[in-house]
Amino acid sequence: MTSPADAPTATPAQVLEEVRFVERLADVEARLSPTLALATEGSLAKRNQMRRKLYHDSELIRVELEERMNEHGIENQWLTSPEMQEANKKLDAVRGQLKLDVMPASHSQLEKLYMLVRLATMALLLVAWFSAFTVLIPLKLLNPVLSQLGVKKNYLPMDLISWGTASLVCIAACTEMQIEGSDHLRNLQDSVVCMFSHSSNLDGFIVNGTSPVAFKELAISVNERGNSVCISPEGTRSKDGLLQEFKKGPFYLREDTKKNVVPAIVFGAYELWPPGRMFSIPGHTLVRYLPQYESNPKLNRNQNRLALRRIYLKAFTEDVPDHIGTPVSSNFVLKNVFYLYVIWAITYKVTWSSLVLVNSFCYLVDISYGTFMLLSLLTTLAGEVLMYLTC
Repeated sequence: MTSPADAPTATPAQVLEEVRFVERLADVEARLSPTLALATEGSLAKRNQMRRKLYHDSELIRVELEERMNEHGIENQWLTSPEMQEANKKLDAVRGQLKLDVMPASHSQLEKLYMLVRLATMALLLVAWFSAFTVLIPLKLLNPVLSQLGVKKNYLPMDLISWGTASLVCIAACTEMQIEGSDHLRNLQDSVVCMFSHSSNLDGFIVNGTSPVAFKELAISVNERGNSVCISPEGTRSKDGLLQEFKKGPFYLREDTKKNVVPAIVFGAYELWPPGRMFSIPGHTLVRYLPQYESNPKLNRNQNRLALRRIYLKAFTEDVPDHIGTPVSSNFVLKNVFYLYVIWAITYKVTWSSLVLVNSFCYLVDISYGTFMLLSLLTTLAGEVLMYLTC
């Protein structure tokens, strides 16, 4: 039986009255048409900011509803009660009209060719270069020695490779990255869980490429090795550029690691590479790191999730420079073409030299190329097992 202390103290209908749902929704709906009319003028950044501001006001209603249901002990009815289902449906209808604008794709044949070259370079980096970097994984074994020699965390070999890979991907996308709030990461006294907004395929690369902290992907890296982890609380890319509901999984991770959260907000990436577009338009992006969020021990996991969501929603309404989300200059494109040439030249040189070296080795020890590949695979697997047991 439910104890009196755990008994619900309100119904969903009463919660709707507490937050003045009808009145506040009517205010948002009344501002919707004027906002959309004004959001057709000015820079792309300003137009989208107007949409985000109104979305902030409508989404705060949703956040407060869920917070009150937690307070009253009826959070299990958030998605099941008819009243809340209807309220969420109305808020979703508002969101559906606030989809952010994107940069239109160019129909120039020259720019289409440039896009295909950049896309091929991206594939080259993610497949060939990434595969080649796996050969360097045993460098992790040097971490204890390098640390004793004074090499700081985030400057170890694999950390530099991780940062370099993300930066190279952004070069392939011809993305100019601007960073704000890096001191919030540079002055960390402990490892953290970095949670970034996610509306484009570029987001993770931009965050990893601009951060002064080398991020890992597994919680074990935080608990046993003192590394920081980077994850999106939204789970999947936003289809409209607006902040999605936060999944609960990342907050289980935060709770398990007992680490603070550093929010990262990415602007411009959605405008350049929204879902459904083959590849990114060359353009300007901004990643803004916010101060650490320390979970309130008096709140449960879900309440801390909602408190952090408030911070993100507020940060999304802040001003961004007018050039964010717009094309880069011709000079930047010319420099990018040179960088692409260097990437392909290095690939050709390293590939040719590697083939010559492998063939020479096979000739000297009198083995076939297939045998060499099998031995390489076994050596790689043995190295992975060794690192799992020792690192």
